[in-house]
Amino acid sequence: MKYYPKIILLLLILGSGLASYAQFSPVRGNGDVKTQNRSVGTFTGVRVERGIDLYLSQGNNEKVTVEADENLLEYITTDVKNGTLVISHERNFIKSKSLKVYVTMRTLRRLEAGGGSDVYSQTVLRADKMYCSASGGSDIKLELDVKDLTVSTSGGSDAILKGLAGTVTVSTSGGSDFKGKDLRSDKVVVEASGGSDAYVYADLELAAHASGGASVYYYGNPKKVSKSTSGGGDVTKR
Repeated sequence: MKYYPKIILLLLILGSGLASYAQFSPVRGNGDVKTQNRSVGTFTGVRVERGIDLYLSQGNNEKVTVEADENLLEYITTDVKNGTLVISHERNFIKSKSLKVYVTMRTLRRLEAGGGSDVYSQTVLRADKMYCSASGGSDIKLELDVKDLTVSTSGGSDAILKGLAGTVTVSTSGGSDFKGKDLRSDKVVVEASGGSDAYVYADLELAAHASGGASVYYYGNPKKVSKSTSGGGDVTKR
């Protein structure tokens, strides 16, 4: 009789372990792609992560549509937290035929991409002020019309931007690239480090610093140029 409590305890532990594995084990997509519209609140920021591809449009209303394998839809989360739409998923996916989210919003002030996600604009995104960041192998490819733009890329990520901008502030590091030669800007402040490359276009002013084997290439004919280098960095006019 004295062994029964130990056996019961062991069975409970094994049962709990199996339940936890079932809850958190990776899910394989079934290949049956479906779309699902989501109701969300008002937001001016978007954060996407965990390898989800994001397609952005500017319009008169907020709208979120998820496209993924039918059995994965329930695990993809689209929650608004403190004015930011956070797009992620709760389980690891082994394979998916599609993993996309389409977002329409009135105004975008902040965009963050991480964990291997890619972001594309389907319309020109217009704003007075905008912050964009890409990290962890993510890429952003946008067409913009922004008065004051700040961009940060790190961890092997790329930002490919075109359009118009007033003042642009760029920080790129950790083997990342900022490709903004088609983003025609009045004033550019750029810092590149850790083997990164930055391509910028400035009409009026340029302040550039490159370090740690990084390079800054600038286009246009800015009237005022300030440049500095260290640790094998270089700043070059194209």
